Amino acid sequence: MACVSVIIPTFNRFPLLCRAVDSVLNQTHGDVEIIVIDDGSTDDTPILFPRQFSSIRYVKVEHSGLPAVARNAGIRLAKGELIAFLDSDDQWLPNKLSQQVSVFHKHPTVGLVCSNAFVVRQHDEKPSRPYLKDDQGHSGLVLPALLENNFIITSTAMVRRSTLEQVGLFCEDRALRAVEDYDLWLRVATQSAIVYLEALLAIYRDIPSVSIRGAIPVVQHWDSRLMVINRLRRFLRRRTSTQVVTDDTLQRQETMLRKAYTKALLSDHRYLATFPHVMTLCAHDPLAMGKAALRRIRKNSQQLLIGRRERSNAPSTASSPDKPLKLHLGCGEVYLPGYINVDFHPSRHSVQRHSKADIFTDLSQLHYPSGTIDEIRLHHVFEHFERPVALRLLIDWYGWLKEGGQLMIETPDFHRCVQEYLRTPVLGEQLKILRHLFGSHEASWAVHYDGWYRERFTHVLTALGYRNLTFTAGEWQGTYNITVIGTKGSPIVSKAEQIGRVKEILGLSLVDESPTETRMLQTWIEQFETTGVRTDAA
Repeated sequence: MACVSVIIPTFNRFPLLCRAVDSVLNQTHGDVEIIVIDDGSTDDTPILFPRQFSSIRYVKVEHSGLPAVARNAGIRLAKGELIAFLDSDDQWLPNKLSQQVSVFHKHPTVGLVCSNAFVVRQHDEKPSRPYLKDDQGHSGLVLPALLENNFIITSTAMVRRSTLEQVGLFCEDRALRAVEDYDLWLRVATQSAIVYLEALLAIYRDIPSVSIRGAIPVVQHWDSRLMVINRLRRFLRRRTSTQVVTDDTLQRQETMLRKAYTKALLSDHRYLATFPHVMTLCAHDPLAMGKAALRRIRKNSQQLLIGRRERSNAPSTASSPDKPLKLHLGCGEVYLPGYINVDFHPSRHSVQRHSKADIFTDLSQLHYPSGTIDEIRLHHVFEHFERPVALRLLIDWYGWLKEGGQLMIETPDFHRCVQEYLRTPVLGEQLKILRHLFGSHEASWAVHYDGWYRERFTHVLTALGYRNLTFTAGEWQGTYNITVIGTKGSPIVSKAEQIGRVKEILGLSLVDESPTETRMLQTWIEQFETTGVRTDAA
């Protein structure tokens, strides 16, 4: 078994790839296998590389644009006890592997070893300075420090295979394409020690160019960092960590990221249109952030107006006494005039890439002040939320709505779809129904986590205070949908009452009263509490 497997993802970088491979071949440590994963290069790489490096394993895969997919493909092929990563535009110094392997042999509890690196900036051919300052790297149980700053340079990282088997591989969700490495390092840090070597053992090329990843907007970067924190929360709920990380620690980090996210939004007019839009993202301090947004919007009002028209060809949707404020959540490529259209950033979509959204954000992170919204509507979005998250959102949305405001939700009709599935003997028709019920699965968010139908909507929405429910049946390509409209009306249900009813709602899903099912209910309740109902959503 090879001691070290080196994974090199690449895309249209043949000259740089050759330089990277040469730096591995020149290592003083000899027990190495090199695996190059080509993410569908369209240049001469597929022809020239196998000729020049016939002894190196070269695998071309379908283009995904995601480094995580290429790296994971390499990991699955690797035979080594240790896995090292090298981007195809970076290089290693000759003693890089030998120094890191020595650390692993001396310290069996260490799961990852990384180092500092020289950095090469654009227009420079020679390394100019260290990438990290003297006080930025950390060794030992580093999770708190890693939460503050990602000091692990991917092209310097070497990980035990056994550690990856314990924590999993890189996340292949397109939403994390800017931070999929950081997501993995945090998981590693929860389970093992990490050693940072101050020696400069690699050359990191910081040059904007063609890459697997492509350009990542600043706003999307902070949005992705917030998702990483939420993923870490879920991971820690399922695993026992070697380090004590309180939810307060994660909350402080999330608050810092939210501030950075909002600041990035306020610095880019393309993400802004009107004052109410900005308020959706001000979870930390809605009023203070709103004033800052308003000052910037007033300063750049003409620029904002031009930017918005270029993006949507739609008039402003700002609220006024004679113009209702209405939200269209999860709009995709469907733009509804008169609504604030909200969806993920286009980079998170692998199919609907031409989003018509006015606001780009994670819907579970959205926020509006209480009593400000006239209508909220979702078409084939609600089923994508996990059960505890869905209940939290129903409570949040109830708080945002004015008295008399309406919530409209359209989902697959689970009951009618199952009936049709049992009636039809045709496999293709059955599979179409299954996809309609459970999602397309082209990304982690494209999974339907729950099934909804008339009786369930009636029970849940009524318990949470929605009144005057009306239902409409729909049909699409041989499958069935259901649309429910609920009104926030008298008597108004308090947030405390709603939270008190969540346990009863979740409890209906239990199979029996066994200890296992009791723990299941407690887990759901903890997940609901972790998602956190907004304290100012009345």
